[in-house]
Amino acid sequence: MARTTKEPITVNVSGIDCVIQLGRYRDNGRLALILLEKETRDEMTVATVNMPEIFLQSGEILLKNWSENQGILEALQEAGVVEPTGLTYRSGFVEVPKCLVTVPIPEKFREGQILTREPERRKAKEQEREM
Repeated sequence: MARTTKEPITVNVSGIDCVIQLGRYRDNGRLALILLEKETRDEMTVATVNMPEIFLQSGEILLKNWSENQGILEALQEAGVVEPTGLTYRSGFVEVPKCLVTVPIPEKFREGQILTREPERRKAKEQEREM
């Protein structure tokens, strides 16, 4: 059986192609998504925010979708990476959306690992959006 090579998930944010680096917040181990410029692997932004007082199920994240991160939610949703749950939480003057990560996250990943998916899954997701 031929082995398929997983491809990095590409997300376009403000005209810049990015890949998603996986991380964890040190104080509670929650998932962090860091966007890196695809070509240089320079950090563009941290897409998630850590609010320890908010209960999250496995696979849920809180997205920073304001200020320099405006449009992150839409970009990640367009790439098939997240789906909003419809819940938001107040933090200062902003609402923080809770989202479900819709691509498989390895149970144990190494810090700095790039999020990937099978090529045929990406193509199927793109075809679903075209319908």
